[in-house]
Amino acid sequence: MTVTDAQVKMILRERARGRTQEEAAASAGVRSRKTVAKYERLGKLPSQLKKPRQYRTRADAFAADWPRVEKMLEEVPSLQAKALFEWLCEQYPGRYHAGQLRTFQRRVSAWRALHREKLVTPKQIQEAD
Repeated sequence: MTVTDAQVKMILRERARGRTQEEAAASAGVRSRKTVAKYERLGKLPSQLKKPRQYRTRADAFAADWPRVEKMLEEVPSLQAKALFEWLCEQYPGRYHAGQLRTFQRRVSAWRALHREKLVTPKQIQEAD
């Protein structure tokens, strides 16, 4: 069972009041005294112990066609991700399905965020008469 931040805070509060590890665990709804000892020793909440994942959980479905999509985005930055996805589906029938649209939209959004400076048009300067 995963322990929440709220449970650990309650455990630490109960221990500060002088309760035993067993009593603190029981009042927080935690099964084990060892869990109490662990969080007392670490001095951190469960959310502070989580590390972001540094690996992909599945293969990139768009890796094969991404260079073409990227080239199209560079040429016409105003292209919508949905239109590009529909174009990909027409070019490669059976390779992509509707459930991948949101993933593709996120990928395009991330690309735009990285290349925003290149895509921004210069500001217009107004001359005074």
